[in-house]
Amino acid sequence: MKKYSADNWRKLGRRVYQARIRAGYTDTQTWADAVGRSTRMLLGLERGEAVGNGTLDLVAAALEWTPEEPYEVLEGLELADAPPVPLPGEGGSVSAVADDGPEFEFLTRVREDLTDEEMDQLMKEATPYLQMLMRDIKARRD
Repeated sequence: MKKYSADNWRKLGRRVYQARIRAGYTDTQTWADAVGRSTRMLLGLERGEAVGNGTLDLVAAALEWTPEEPYEVLEGLELADAPPVPLPGEGGSVSAVADDGPEFEFLTRVREDLTDEEMDQLMKEATPYLQMLMRDIKARRD
């Protein structure tokens, strides 16, 4: 497999994450089942970790991309619909990415009202991004 830059793997990860959410795969296990790979592998890809060609091909098919699209991103081509948003957790901590986002503001306002059990239930149903925000808020609360 050709070696691609870490920056381009992160770009692909952002693109996969956004496309997955837009496609309605907000539950990571449902997404993993659709692709035929583990949640660990797919969340790693979304964080910018390298995966094999077989996984890239399966992801492209699940997202209804052309077979070339993931490789075009890895080659550094700027594709029109690639959203310029940070990956969840990029920059060292969730707070560095999310402190000014609407999700963080909402969760911060309600954190006093939610019990630990309610937070745990929400985390089971949330996207990876919101899961990280909730873990951060729970840690601040403790």
